[in-house]
Order: sequence, then structure tokens, then C-alpha cells
Amino acid sequence: MSQLESAVLRETLKFREMLPTLMVFHAGKWVLFKDGRVFSTHATETEAFVAGVSAFGSEGGFVVALVAKTSPTPIHAAAAFGLARA
Repeated sequence: MSQLESAVLRETLKFREMLPTLMVFHAGKWVLFKDGRVFSTHATETEAFVAGVSAFGSEGGFVVALVAKTSPTPIHAAAAFGLARA
């Protein structure tokens, strides 16, 4: 795993850990998340991504995510990879 992938994974895990608290203050907003905190909030994913590239560069190890309650969607691997037959 590259340093960039490791950084993004760490930020993603921290974002998920903090999601209940983030829901209180930033629900429904797109956030630029870096160094374990919300760096900025945005109305759209594109705005958040552009802000991230501007602030940290294209390999800055940041996360852009919608602050929203999510639930995993169970799916069989065969269906995910188009191997299931109807």
C-alpha cells in the first residue's frame, strides 16, 4: 500500500469514527476532511474536491465525504462483479 493510500485510509477511518459528532454540526454537507478534522464544508462534492486539491495538492491524502447516515448494502460478490446470472 502506498503512502497516499495509507493516508486516505487513516482519514477515512477517522471520518467514520467521528461521523456521529459530525452529523450534529455538518449533516447534509460535503466536507473536506484532513488530519482528523473537518478542514472546510461545501454544498457540493465538486466544491469540496477542488478545495482539497487547492489546499493539499492532488496527492494530499484528504477525504471528501457527505456527512450523512449510511447503511451498508449487502451484496454478493458475484453480483458486484457482474458474474451472477439472472
